[in-house]
Amino acid sequence: MNTKQNVVLITGGSSGIGLAFAKKFSSEENKVIIVSRSEQKLASVKAQFPQIITEAADITEEYSIANLAAKYKDVNILVNNAGVHHECSFRNGIEDFSLLRNEIATNFVAPVMLAEKFIPELLAKKNAAIINISSYFGISPKPSAPVYSATKAAMRSFSKSLRMQLRGTSIKVFDIVPPIVETPLTAQINPNVLKMKPEELIEIAWKSLIKDKYDVYPGLSKLFYVLSRVHPRYLENKVMKTTLNEKNP
Repeated sequence: MNTKQNVVLITGGSSGIGLAFAKKFSSEENKVIIVSRSEQKLASVKAQFPQIITEAADITEEYSIANLAAKYKDVNILVNNAGVHHECSFRNGIEDFSLLRNEIATNFVAPVMLAEKFIPELLAKKNAAIINISSYFGISPKPSAPVYSATKAAMRSFSKSLRMQLRGTSIKVFDIVPPIVETPLTAQINPNVLKMKPEELIEIAWKSLIKDKYDVYPGLSKLFYVLSRVHPRYLENKVMKTTLNEKNP
């Protein structure tokens, strides 16, 4: 993938992985647009990085996605990064199912709709890419976050299917599979749990993007992937024991 002179739109770009990606793309001579629901966070990013274009939008709303696609027809790289994470117990009952609906809408339905709206313009570009951010919990699910894990598994499958559909076109489809990354999303997790820095993740991913390695497994994600192929039961047991202690000091 060409990593310079692009127009890049990043969802969830006001913090964490999205912001780290935005800074990296911006430093490499690209025009960058970040999308977030939080106007306050966008204003903070704009104050620090005035070259980055900020756009307040709720990507769970179809009209917002249609507006983004109509406004930014020059985009040739779409980064589906926005995500939310909720823990829940179906055994104990779900107190607020609207949180799970929003989780599905943000993590999976929105990237699907974004792809559908942007692909017609991307097909007309000489160089184009869709970069999806999934999770290693899409390889082996996190017991305390079954819906989150399911959305990330769905993203991995969607990336592969989309890549096959778009074979022979100018659009390259990447799936970046992070381990636990130090972001606002993981702030409540036990600090003793190993977390990758967003900047470290981006540097690893960047090398893969340049080489057109479409499935990217940074850090522990690579171990997850290998174990899922050779010893899935061991991996499931390990994930269960580890995640049960995530919030304990």
